[in-house]
Amino acid sequence: MILWVFLCSFVLSAKVIVQDLCRRKYGWNDELSPNDVLHWQQWLEDLPKVEQVKIGQCVKPPDDCKVEQYSLHHFCDASQIGYGVASYVRMECAVKQPNCSLILGKSRLAPIKSTTIPRLELMAAVLAVKVDKMLHSELDYEINESLFWTDSTIVLRYILN
Repeated sequence: MILWVFLCSFVLSAKVIVQDLCRRKYGWNDELSPNDVLHWQQWLEDLPKVEQVKIGQCVKPPDDCKVEQYSLHHFCDASQIGYGVASYVRMECAVKQPNCSLILGKSRLAPIKSTTIPRLELMAAVLAVKVDKMLHSELDYEINESLFWTDSTIVLRYILN
C-alpha cells in the first residue's frame, strides 16, 4: 500500500490521457492520433521506472521512543486536472522529536464537466474527511486528534459557515 501512495501522480497522468480521449468522444475501436499515441508511449516508457522505487514500510518511530500521542494530518489540494489528499501520522514521544510518516495518498481526476477550482478544493476537503474516517477505523493506533490543512480560504469560509 505504501508504494501506491507514491504512484498516485504517475497513475493520475495515465487517467488524464484516458479522460482526454473520452472528452473528445473517442470510441474503444477508434484509431488514436499520432500526438495521442506519443503521449501514451511516453507514459509507457516511464512505467519500468516504477520497479526502481524502494520505500521502507515501517511507520513506527525508533524502539527507544515510547509514543504518547498519535495525530493524523491531512493535506488537501486541487487543480484543474485533479484533486487529492496526503495523510501523515505524527507520533509524539516523551523524550525525542516527533516522528512523521506518510501513511496514505489519494488522488482523483477532476470531472469531465467543467468545474471551478473552489468546487474542486471543496471536493478535496471532503476526500480528506473520508480518508480520515477510513484511517481511524483501519489503524491500530489510538488517534488523539485529526488536523486538516488546506491553502483554500474558500474551503475555510465554507467550514466556518
